Amino acid sequence: NKKGTVIWPPPPSQRPFFSSEFTLSSIPATARKLLGIKAPPLTRRDAWAATFEHVVGQLDEARTDCPLHMPEPPPLSLPAEIEAAQSLNDLQLKIAEVHSHLSGKTGESVAEFTQGEISEWLRSRYAHHEARTREWKISKETKSNSSKGLIVTVSVWLNKTNVLEDNWLISQRKEFSTVSTRTLNISGVPYCLDAGEARRGSDVRASLCYPRDEQQVWLVASRKFGQDGTLRPAADDSLCVTNHYWKDGNLKRRSVTLEVCEDRVEQKFAYHGEAPGNSGGGWLEFGDGANVLQIVSEL
Repeated sequence: NKKGTVIWPPPPSQRPFFSSEFTLSSIPATARKLLGIKAPPLTRRDAWAATFEHVVGQLDEARTDCPLHMPEPPPLSLPAEIEAAQSLNDLQLKIAEVHSHLSGKTGESVAEFTQGEISEWLRSRYAHHEARTREWKISKETKSNSSKGLIVTVSVWLNKTNVLEDNWLISQRKEFSTVSTRTLNISGVPYCLDAGEARRGSDVRASLCYPRDEQQVWLVASRKFGQDGTLRPAADDSLCVTNHYWKDGNLKRRSVTLEVCEDRVEQKFAYHGEAPGNSGGGWLEFGDGANVLQIVSEL
């Protein structure tokens, strides 16, 4: 573009949204347009960013006054060994906290590391996150929803055949919750109740808990629905976890599915967590203590 060109604010034609502005994400967003890339935006921030392809190609020929080489960097302000002993600066601290969160170490303090120590720690956290992501994908992708063939069912409590877990921990943050196993885990990572395809008739599953898995987010006895004892996926709260164990007085299929919420008894669960006089087994009971939500290895 022409020398000395300054573009601000972005014109309306370059704003995907009314509030869009130029950010660093404008570079990949503009490149996607210029190169004709059909892939969707990388992130929501990428999708929101204003683009500047309208000023590219204004000249008939390339400019000749652009620098070909970068200048030499300035000398170090401190010797490397002294800088390595310094505390983390604000940017380093924020990056380390993000890695800590992604690797599931939310309670871990990173402020105690020096600048020389943090690099090795970040590599180890990234390797941990990469391994955890790989295991999570395996647990999501196989037909039976995990490498162990885990299936969520409602079954007679006393029937322990193939049962891997029937004790749950409900962790609530504001109006949303995760429902995770108390003991069943892989390398310390528990399994979470998973809405799967989150559509009517789809199976409820169990997959390794993962920080960004929206299918593992639930509304449990939500005030929005009068604390009615239902388990509803946040992805579609018109659906309820529904069991088909007892129907018309006969034993039916044990799988659990998502169905339209209709205030049916098959859609009501009572959570037995810790309480006075109760050790808190964490059972999600249907009807009474004889029927609980379980994870089994096969039906």
